[in-house]
Amino acid sequence: MEENLTGVGEYTFNLLKNLFDIDHTNQYFLFFNKRNPYTKHIDHFKKGNVKFCEFHYPNKLLNSSIRFFGRPFLDLLVESKCRTKIDLFFFPNINFLSISPICKYIITGHDLSFEIFPSFFSLKRRMWHRAVKSRELFNNAHKVIAISQNTKKDLINWYNINPNKIQVIYSGINLKFPEYTNLEIRKKYSLPDKFILGLGTLEPRKNIETLIEAFNILRKNNKFDHKLVIAGPRGWKFKNIFKLVEKLDLKNQIIFTGYIDINDKPYIYKLADVFVYPSYYEGFGFPPLEAMASKTPVITSHTSSLSEICENAAITIDPYNPNELAFTINQVITDENLKNNLISCGYMQSQKFKWEKTAKEFLQAIN
Repeated sequence: MEENLTGVGEYTFNLLKNLFDIDHTNQYFLFFNKRNPYTKHIDHFKKGNVKFCEFHYPNKLLNSSIRFFGRPFLDLLVESKCRTKIDLFFFPNINFLSISPICKYIITGHDLSFEIFPSFFSLKRRMWHRAVKSRELFNNAHKVIAISQNTKKDLINWYNINPNKIQVIYSGINLKFPEYTNLEIRKKYSLPDKFILGLGTLEPRKNIETLIEAFNILRKNNKFDHKLVIAGPRGWKFKNIFKLVEKLDLKNQIIFTGYIDINDKPYIYKLADVFVYPSYYEGFGFPPLEAMASKTPVITSHTSSLSEICENAAITIDPYNPNELAFTINQVITDENLKNNLISCGYMQSQKFKWEKTAKEFLQAIN
């Protein structure tokens, strides 16, 4: 689990935290293969029926052994250390894994973007996905948890998995407002008075470039005084984004905040006039729902799971069309009735996704 939680890290942390809060019957063993796991996360998991099982094998050595020899069996490693038989092993994401024939395992499928859009990944990441043999992982699992109907559909279409062993359990959102004033948040991240917000790792899949192109159209064609704030850590090919900003001469109009502290996100959503998420592909998509929960109008793509998750509470657009995106942003900002309707519908939609509900459904699945 990474120090700054995003995506799968957020999913794993929130699912386990809520699961341990409601289940005091099953015995859980948390497998770590890392020196000094981030205590700011695992401290939340300290319960009477939760035990930590930590190993210190070099990751490359462990993964290579699993990849080429199918050993060691991870369930037997835990059993030997904790002296308890493991009935079920849960993997919150694909990874190198080897389980003994006597132990069942459940795995969560987040998305198949690496299969559908391989160009969005570096050669190193494509090789990693090939090495973990994700098709086998899903097909050999006792049960597969899909985080959306779209992910379930992709798993069936791409890997020919039996639909009966795939259960859709939607993720939740978990935002708490910290004791900050708006002024403090504005100062901390140098936020302007009026801005459009985009949030996500700076990488090709998030489609930040189309957002920038749409913003450039707005700057040219309207008396437009909003700026663009893009929040998120730098990812693969992030330099292309900054090159586009320079090419369009928008350096003074776009603010890059870098990684946003999870406690600050609700206020940044709230301060934005509109949240735009034009991602090409998402297995679930936390940010649009988080923005809705913060009572900010949302524009997102009509692709993958995004229209499924947002339903009619957001305006969905073609992520390949910057002109359509520019028109829609301007429409939301200038039409007060539309904006208020999106805020109202969005907030109600966001309330459907609770981590406690996710944990309850997951507990039923493993029991």
